[in-house]
Amino acid sequence: MCKRFNFSIILTFVTLCCLPLTALAYEGEFLLFPTLAGLHRNAPIIDHPQDEIEPSLDAFYSVTHERFRFLAEYIAAPDHKMMERLQIGWLPSASSTLWLGRFHNPLGYWNTEFHHGNYLTTTISRPGIVAFEEHGGGVLPMHLSGLLWEGTTASPFSYSAAMGIGPKMEMMGLAPVEILQPTKEHGRLSATARLVYKAQEDKMNEFGIFTAYTRIPTEDVFMDMGMGPMLTGITQTLVGAEINHEFGNLRLIGEWYLVHNRLEASSTSDSHTFSSAYLQTDYSLRANWILFGRVEHTARAKDDPYLDLRPEFVRSRSLAGIRYALTRNQALKLELSHSEQQDQTKFRQVAIEWSAVFP
Repeated sequence: MCKRFNFSIILTFVTLCCLPLTALAYEGEFLLFPTLAGLHRNAPIIDHPQDEIEPSLDAFYSVTHERFRFLAEYIAAPDHKMMERLQIGWLPSASSTLWLGRFHNPLGYWNTEFHHGNYLTTTISRPGIVAFEEHGGGVLPMHLSGLLWEGTTASPFSYSAAMGIGPKMEMMGLAPVEILQPTKEHGRLSATARLVYKAQEDKMNEFGIFTAYTRIPTEDVFMDMGMGPMLTGITQTLVGAEINHEFGNLRLIGEWYLVHNRLEASSTSDSHTFSSAYLQTDYSLRANWILFGRVEHTARAKDDPYLDLRPEFVRSRSLAGIRYALTRNQALKLELSHSEQQDQTKFRQVAIEWSAVFP
């Protein structure tokens, strides 16, 4: 009953906000991002067979009317369906926007610039450190529900500041707020700040720094993989840096994270710090072909009590591949990778993917 009531409130609020837009001039777009990926591994991994076919559909909708904004993104896949983003925005000035709802946490470049539509990314896989919470071994809060303030200054700087409800830690991993079905058991305070310097407005050359604080409640989670006391909460703080730079036909994307976690139980606590980084290169051979490669590594990951709660976290990986643009809105990708998870499982993977955006 509570879930239906909350859903009705949200749906009514969104409808009321959008009703005036149907009667007045507005700008909007509705995009579909279908994806079909085939994967083969030389060995099975946790909850996954050696061979998989992974279809998914991402629906993205946005509307702009005077000083108001609305954005929604819904993804459907065989193993999960979720409203990934649902945001209502207002422009207090021409250079800033205040958002309310569920949004991508402004942690670094990848999670800010790329959403769930794989057509937008050169590679098939996301870096392990920015994997989504619900699947893929994510260890950071990639989604928040609350307030997001973003904008630009007169100088070549842009900024983001977010405060809201983060995820909770369950036996299956981090679980962010499901905004269409909120429950009483949810996350706690999370806050993030990001500052980016962009040298030239017409180029992708930018550098940034960011920091975040998250209080993560736990539910039926034990310290030391079930051999210790039950956790009462986790406090996570992090700092990081990012780069996105072009050198002619070569593009570099990289991020570095320094993450400190404090695991708390009724009678004890444990703290540990790890660092994780990746560097990706994209090289445009010609108009339709892009060669790409990426290396990822996590330092001090061994026996980290927080990372051990996510045994499927990819702590190191090297990959290479090629992306071919079939048409203006369709692409084929081939990706070869070698990965190591937190539970020390190592595997090689061949992935091929068709992705598109319509219309």
